[in-house]
Amino acid sequence: MKSLTASNGNTYPKVLIICIIFCLVLIESCSKDPVNLENKMAEDYNPDFLLSYYNHLCTIVKTTPGFFPPQASRAYGYIGIAAYESIINGIDGGQSLQNQLNEFSSYKLPQPIDGEKYNWAIASNAAVSKMMKYMFDKNLTSATRFTIDSLETVFHKQLSDKVDLSTSERSRLFGQKISDVI
Repeated sequence: MKSLTASNGNTYPKVLIICIIFCLVLIESCSKDPVNLENKMAEDYNPDFLLSYYNHLCTIVKTTPGFFPPQASRAYGYIGIAAYESIINGIDGGQSLQNQLNEFSSYKLPQPIDGEKYNWAIASNAAVSKMMKYMFDKNLTSATRFTIDSLETVFHKQLSDKVDLSTSERSRLFGQKISDVI
């Protein structure tokens, strides 16, 4: 993967930069205006749950033995890509990263079912949680795995409030499938 070099000589993988930009865009797009609970776009959801995951991710990276900057940047990047790809269908004019990242186009990402409703925040919650487990795999302590599972459960309950069960489950499965492919 090509890297960018900062003025101080540090290098940053492009994926990490894309991930940071994505998180900033999500934060900036927050709206306090009342929105219709049906067919919401990705920017209509509150991204605070993602910030909680990334705060926890920082702790995991710092405390996981053998996780050095290359592994950490890869984890941040893949988790950011999973979050982004899980909501891209809920962004007007949004474009997948699939044709923009090397060899990513060779994988077939799941697509939402035409005519069905999705809650993009639920999809993102499931994608991020599963990708965090994938990225740290055997290095996760049982306590850390429990924390990730707990975050997913709590956020799923919050995000599923006022969402019908079929939409909630379809969205959760969609996010998990995104992480499976990535």
